[in-house]
Amino acid sequence: MKERPSDHTRRARAVKSTVDSQAEAMKLYYDARANEYEEVYAGQGPAIPDPSAYARDVKETSEIVSAFATGQLIDIGCGTGFWLPHYAFNCSHITLLDQSEKMLSECRRKAEQLGVLEKCHFVHADFFTTDLSTQYTGALTGFLLSHLSFTWEARFFARLESILKPRAPLLLIDSAWSSKRRRYRQKEGIQKRSLRDGRTFLVYKRYFDRSDIGRIFTMHNLTLNSLYFGDVFFAALGNSTPP
Repeated sequence: MKERPSDHTRRARAVKSTVDSQAEAMKLYYDARANEYEEVYAGQGPAIPDPSAYARDVKETSEIVSAFATGQLIDIGCGTGFWLPHYAFNCSHITLLDQSEKMLSECRRKAEQLGVLEKCHFVHADFFTTDLSTQYTGALTGFLLSHLSFTWEARFFARLESILKPRAPLLLIDSAWSSKRRRYRQKEGIQKRSLRDGRTFLVYKRYFDRSDIGRIFTMHNLTLNSLYFGDVFFAALGNSTPP
């Protein structure tokens, strides 16, 4: 007689199915949104109807990125490469990684326009499973953590530690949970995203307040050196764990 799966096994399968479906939804969403993604930086996104807030946070964050890293940098979840113009000329080699093929294509176009293709390596893959043997001297991740659950957050930083040189600078850019944001969003959960053509997607999203950022750096043994916290974005600059 064939054994029936235990309750634990059934729960594990259900969780895996949910995670897989959410990951697939994210890839479909970002592929669909690639050609209009950067509109959000001009305040044309649906979250906060205040373009000046986006302009202010983009300006402040861009200045932080521009003074950020040198050497061999990895941009995890690089998307369209919005921040690339602000750090590309500081680096000798750049790995740009994203799961969305269309986002990565937009990023490649940007690198070509900047004249930095020769120093760029484009990786269309899952950060958690792809081979990254380089010991990077710096890392940037933008708007990726906010799509990861707490379990996957822990896996993210464990993976990150394995590919960074000791004390390498790390810049986290993501969505701030501000008093202005509270009027339009829930802090965490499955949220609807709409495109110009009317298509809608359901994606997992969470926002970070100052205490969340402090928890991340403390829990994952990172040093927090500076924090810009705006109405829309935050930029947290720190260092990886020493040997």
